[in-house]
Amino acid sequence: MYERDATGPISMNNYSTKGKRMKKNRLFIGVLIVAALVVGFAGTSLAGENWKEEQVQMFAEIGMKPGDVIDSSNWQKAEKVLPSGVIEWVKRGEEVITIGELKYDFAPDAEWKIASAKNEGKYTLDDKKEVIEKSTGKYPLYLYGDVFPTIDMKNDPDAGIKFVHNIIAARGRLGNLNTYVTTEWVGADGLERMAVSNYIDSYFWNRPDGEIPNRKEYNQQSLYKFVEPYDISGLASLTIRSLSPEPDQVYSYIPSIRRVKKLSGANRSDPYAGSDFVVDDSFGWAGKNGSMKWSVLNEMVVLVQLPDWQAEKPIEAVKQADGAFETNSPKFLSGYEAPGGKMSAWNKVGAVWVPRKVFVVEAIALDPYYSYGKSIYHIDPDMGFVHKAIYDRAGEYWKTMIISPSCFDWKDGGKFVRRTTTGYVTGYVVVDEKTHHASVCACTGMNKNVSLNPKFMDPTIKQGMFDHNYLNTWSR
Repeated sequence: MYERDATGPISMNNYSTKGKRMKKNRLFIGVLIVAALVVGFAGTSLAGENWKEEQVQMFAEIGMKPGDVIDSSNWQKAEKVLPSGVIEWVKRGEEVITIGELKYDFAPDAEWKIASAKNEGKYTLDDKKEVIEKSTGKYPLYLYGDVFPTIDMKNDPDAGIKFVHNIIAARGRLGNLNTYVTTEWVGADGLERMAVSNYIDSYFWNRPDGEIPNRKEYNQQSLYKFVEPYDISGLASLTIRSLSPEPDQVYSYIPSIRRVKKLSGANRSDPYAGSDFVVDDSFGWAGKNGSMKWSVLNEMVVLVQLPDWQAEKPIEAVKQADGAFETNSPKFLSGYEAPGGKMSAWNKVGAVWVPRKVFVVEAIALDPYYSYGKSIYHIDPDMGFVHKAIYDRAGEYWKTMIISPSCFDWKDGGKFVRRTTTGYVTGYVVVDEKTHHASVCACTGMNKNVSLNPKFMDPTIKQGMFDHNYLNTWSR
């Protein structure tokens, strides 16, 4: 085992951190009620009061129930609740949709909701759509909670990017993330190639351990290293993202020349290691938020893909002696890993599709050389990015991306610590509809002798590692 190295009419009034629509004049009453309850709920998960009833209502709205199966004989039933690419898979018999239900409230805990409410009115956007403090006009070196706890999704022209700022910022609640992931090239006949990578991330906002020094005004720092296969093993990169609109700083160590080279941080739509993914596709979206024009189109109920075990209960992240929180869950298998199946080689085995209310958000790159023309996202306020429909610059449908979110209950000696949702995923797949080829990213479970289960708040990750000089040592 590898060691870790260090479509319906929109009903949009105001979006809140709970994913509910409510009038502004009710918000502060709700905040006061929640604040009054915080002492009683401290250290426990605060489930949404009506999540079960809301799930029942969504089933009624889409005319389905748990256990229903959607296949090539009745695909029309799901035509309005899935991306068109997925419907085509079902029509061709490449995907069978099993309807499931969530057995728990897939939402953050009480601490997060209360912290988010306290951020009301603190932040705004500069002329480049980056987050600044309303009182000082400066970039916040640290914040905790949703950046914009209340968004007028119907009337605010910046609603889309504010919403995405919330989703991306919440990833910081993982603190220092250390994990391995696989990128799998999958054709119609099965697995073609697989790469294993060590991924390390350090966030400055929303860290559970509080603020850390940030004199250079960074938002995020990432290290990425290939460990398999042999021909790319040791290839490593460092990405530093600023709070300001400036492009990412990117450095890459190239083993063949034993040198670190500085790369352009603007080429975010280049293919990732020759796969069907581009760099910005990571976790659904990994680019600079201000590099896109985000527009909220509507709100609708869709079906979201989860492994059946994730629909049953959250994944536990258990605190270790060194302070890290480690997870242990199965791999979300692809069709090629289950011989004899009838689905395509890249679609998921043991998947259930649960109804969720999402916002439909369009993203158009400001860079005229960006390879995607536009992307249409389905974004769940609690789950994050769940679907991505990608069009080329000629306006033709190009790729379908399905993201399977994760919910983690952090435990310390069996005691609940926190629940995180939008920070991580069990995996994602992108299918090039023109070439009928896919790439799969697996983010949990075991792949042969490699653990893909993430480790949060890893104390072995030090800020000194995020330096281009470190790449020489780390890659050996």
